[in-house]
Amino acid sequence: MVAPVVREIDMAAPAALATDTTLTDPQTGGLTFQTLSQMNRLVDITNFADPAAGLTYILKLVKNGRELRRWAAAQLLTTVNVHPGFPVDSNPGNIQWVGQQIAGALTAQKYLATWFMDL
Repeated sequence: MVAPVVREIDMAAPAALATDTTLTDPQTGGLTFQTLSQMNRLVDITNFADPAAGLTYILKLVKNGRELRRWAAAQLLTTVNVHPGFPVDSNPGNIQWVGQQIAGALTAQKYLATWFMDL
């Protein structure tokens, strides 16, 4: 049986509110694209630390240039065991994480993505 793999994805502080920011994956040296070479399943995403009051973020999963799913950081709280919209099955292709900060002082945000298999 394959054990799920948790990957950190980081969003740097954006240059402005409501603009797309490409997230990076520090486990692979900061790559902004990840290639799925086989079927995989995104089991869950959670905030690394929940945003402070007044900070609002959106996280998008983009595959081959098309938005696959989007979540508000408020849906990915660390205190919740089951998050909406999971699992997400995906066939092979290039995936990219894109984030937006909608409100608050411009601040970086991190997430933890749990995949069924390593990328």
